[in-house]
Amino acid sequence: MLGVYHKYDVCLSFAGSQRQYVSQVADELRNSGFFVFYDDYEESEQIGINLMPYFAEIYRCWSRHAVAFVSEDYVRGGWPGVEWQHILARAKDSGYEYIIPVRLDNSYLEGIPDTHKYIDQRTNADPIAVATKISTRLKRSSRLFFLPPAPGELFRALEILHNPYAQSSAMERAGMMLASLRAMSAPERMLVLMILANGCPHDLRQNVHIELDVLADKTGLSAEEIGELLVGMDACVFEALVGDADVLSTISKSHDTQSHEFVGLSWSEPSDSRRTAGMTIPYEMVSLVVQKYCEEHGMDVLETLDFSQLAEASRDNP
Repeated sequence: MLGVYHKYDVCLSFAGSQRQYVSQVADELRNSGFFVFYDDYEESEQIGINLMPYFAEIYRCWSRHAVAFVSEDYVRGGWPGVEWQHILARAKDSGYEYIIPVRLDNSYLEGIPDTHKYIDQRTNADPIAVATKISTRLKRSSRLFFLPPAPGELFRALEILHNPYAQSSAMERAGMMLASLRAMSAPERMLVLMILANGCPHDLRQNVHIELDVLADKTGLSAEEIGELLVGMDACVFEALVGDADVLSTISKSHDTQSHEFVGLSWSEPSDSRRTAGMTIPYEMVSLVVQKYCEEHGMDVLETLDFSQLAEASRDNP
């Protein structure tokens, strides 16, 4: 297991009188690629259920951080008080860094240490500015197996920024890839990521391929060890094949294949979309992350399965 799983990057706790302000903060955070719990986003899920245990799980277990919008109405409110007790209980268990308090007036909120730093919004309540500060704080916390809800940079690379159907298909495949990588052993995951980061994208509808000797050099594994790992990847959306150019037929079009063996990695399920077919999505996901770092640090990020970089262009124009 790579670490503790959180459904949300941040949950927002506020008084009803601040809803309009907080909704702008929530939208800005979500547009920046974060998973946000803001009650209006999940209104349909709350219908007909007991909200007490539901909110207890969210504010105590399901989020990496909690933002409390501190005001007189928050301190005196019923539901905010319930949420705050769960936030405080989590902070006492795992550390007060869990709490990101935003001060909207001079009200005192019991439970926060006097030395805890607030985001001060008493004189200039700017939801965009506060969202930016929260984003900066969230980015300092490492993410594990993270796929942003709006991976605009991936959509741009796939040329589907304005194609909701293709975006839905791409998100489904990206989620399948992430789940498959999570299910692998660490050596299997490292091997697949190395192939995607260093392999040839000549025909992504068929496979991503790399010379076996090159892969062995980059991973420090022998050819035999690589073969054993690839054969053992059963519960996986990827299929791997080791062979010469005659076995991996697409390779001969682009390589001097004399006396070389290759590893080919392909997607095991068909697609009806040219933009999301074959290995296109896995290759682009990995490429978009590693191109922002040196090779060593790019692989470090990939090994945590943090694909937050895919959201950076989510609000840009094409």
